[in-house]
Amino acid sequence: MDLTYNPTSPITHPLPDIEKHSFRSIDYHNCDYELICEQLGSIDWDELMGLCEDDEDGSDFLSLFNLTVLQILLINAPPKPRGKTITKNKFSHHRNILNRKKKKLTARIRALNHHDPSSPIITRVQSELAAIHILIRDSVNKQLEDQETKAVNTVKPMYFFSYAKQFAICKDLI
Repeated sequence: MDLTYNPTSPITHPLPDIEKHSFRSIDYHNCDYELICEQLGSIDWDELMGLCEDDEDGSDFLSLFNLTVLQILLINAPPKPRGKTITKNKFSHHRNILNRKKKKLTARIRALNHHDPSSPIITRVQSELAAIHILIRDSVNKQLEDQETKAVNTVKPMYFFSYAKQFAICKDLI
C-alpha cells in the first residue's frame, strides 16, 4: 500500500472487499423487516441453546446464533448493489486541506496577537498563511485551466457552450 500523498492525483476510494455471505453484504435499506422479525420470532432459541450443552464459554452458541440470523437475513434481504469507485475532485480535495490549514493559522495569529502582539512568531505564521493563500490561488487557476482545456478539446459542442456561457457578460440562452 502506497502511503505517499500526491495532491495532484485524483483520489479514488475502492469499494471494500465484502464477502458474498456476510452481514456487510446485505442491503438493510430494502429489507422486509416484518418477515425477518416473524421468522426470528418463530425460532426456538432454547432448542438451539440445548444443542450447545457442552459449550462452557458460550462461543458455540454465539456462532450458531450468528449463522441463524445471517441465514434469515440472506433469505429475506437483497444484497448491496455494487457500484463504481468513488472519485473525489482532486482540486477541491486539495483546497479543503489548504483551507483547514488556513483556518488553523488564522486562529493561531489571532491568539498570538491577543497574548503578545510584538511576538516574532507572528511574522513567520503570517508568511506561512501567505504561502497557503498562493497555493489556493494556484489550485483555483489550475482547475479553471483544466476545465477550459476539457471544454475546448471535447467532442460534444454542448459542453463547450455550457462552459462558455458561465463567463458571458450578457446571460442569453445558447
